[in-house]
Amino acid sequence: MGYLPADKKSDEFLVLSAHYDHLGIVDGQIYNGADDNASGVALLLGLAAWCKEHQKELHYDIVFAALSAEED
Repeated sequence: MGYLPADKKSDEFLVLSAHYDHLGIVDGQIYNGADDNASGVALLLGLAAWCKEHQKELHYDIVFAALSAEED
């Protein structure tokens, strides 16, 4: 998890999240998840870097969360 405050005081925030897990094999069924999970986490990290560079332009505090659980 990471937190990036807006340059100006804000009472609102955005939560950006992605998950980096996949189910693997369940009851002999393959659940591929590496491609979509990796792209989501890559986007999250890219957004975090961009937001840090443009922090003075942010209107909201931002929480970045990489999660290790399926959408359940």
